[in-house]
Amino acid sequence: MAILPKNFIAIDAEITIAGGANGVPFSLFDPNHPFAHQNQYRPLPYYQYENKFNDYSQFNRERHLIIEEELTITPPPLDLKKAFNCFNQVQSAGAKYSIKLCLDVPNNKNPLALPPETGSQTGHTFIVITKSNAGKTITQVFGFYAKQHPGYLFPWRAMPSIILNNQLREINASLEMSLTQDQFDKLRQKAFDLAKNKYAADSYNCTNFGMDLFNSVRIKPIVVEKFTVFLPVNHIGPNLLELTKTPQMLFKKLKSMKDGKDAESPNIIIDTTGKTKAPLSHGECN
Repeated sequence: MAILPKNFIAIDAEITIAGGANGVPFSLFDPNHPFAHQNQYRPLPYYQYENKFNDYSQFNRERHLIIEEELTITPPPLDLKKAFNCFNQVQSAGAKYSIKLCLDVPNNKNPLALPPETGSQTGHTFIVITKSNAGKTITQVFGFYAKQHPGYLFPWRAMPSIILNNQLREINASLEMSLTQDQFDKLRQKAFDLAKNKYAADSYNCTNFGMDLFNSVRIKPIVVEKFTVFLPVNHIGPNLLELTKTPQMLFKKLKSMKDGKDAESPNIIIDTTGKTKAPLSHGECN
């Protein structure tokens, strides 16, 4: 396993399976991916003489997958207890509370696909919580990540997790709902509990965390389809991996609710232009 730069961390990555000239499939990374140009940080093993990144036209890219965590500049960490302490600055009597479930898909032009050529380079699901009263508003924006890279041979294994600040992150779809003070108090404790989970790409990733927290204060939970991805032949483990929750399937669910004029459709935003961004996060308070 490569030693990672200190300013890089694991979040959802996309890899394309391409067919080489000899018909053998191999893993193809985005040419702008940091590993593609740095031999000391090379990704999954490649087939000899087929380490090509720039000429996509010669490959038949029919299968796409997410099996790994793309390395990107780390958002700042956020201590959840200190983040929730900031809400104490707003008077609770008569306060208004809200929670927003947000997602950023990997490919804005094709939100249900996985190739990394267009749109955001990583998919992610995160939470926005707001409390306001008497002209004062506190907002916190955060998501669930792997604290360290799981390794390319075992991308699905459980790893220590961390909460990071997701302010100004792109939002392609979101659902917002109001909260009572009792729901907010329940949400606070649930966030602390869920943040203790280990991160696992297949069973407990950013979308699991975001949806579990959002659903904890709902009567009718949001439910999404499972997502099966194809893994390359040059790795250790199964050829298929079933992800319980992904940004793509959450996007599909929210869009179907919006298009179907669900009762909550006025609270759903769908935007694949890349213009909608998360608000600034207040940060931490002692």
